[in-house]
Amino acid sequence: YISCWSNAAMCYIKLKEWADATRACNQVLDIQSEEVTNIKALYRRGLARMHLGLYKEAKEDLMAAYKIDNSNKEVRKALAQ
Repeated sequence: YISCWSNAAMCYIKLKEWADATRACNQVLDIQSEEVTNIKALYRRGLARMHLGLYKEAKEDLMAAYKIDNSNKEVRKALAQ
């Protein structure tokens, strides 16, 4: 279930379907055990929110992902934008 929604989010990102990507990530992050540990979903939702112009929310997601793994190159690159 988690990997399916996470993979769907990645597909939506590649298609530039930012709202759908956000919704797919929400499905993953709505699961209590995943909300603070799933770096992929946090990163992907942050990226999608950035493209939707939701900069405050994007930064929150990206900072949460950064706190999980501060050496992740994709997260660091997105935060630098």
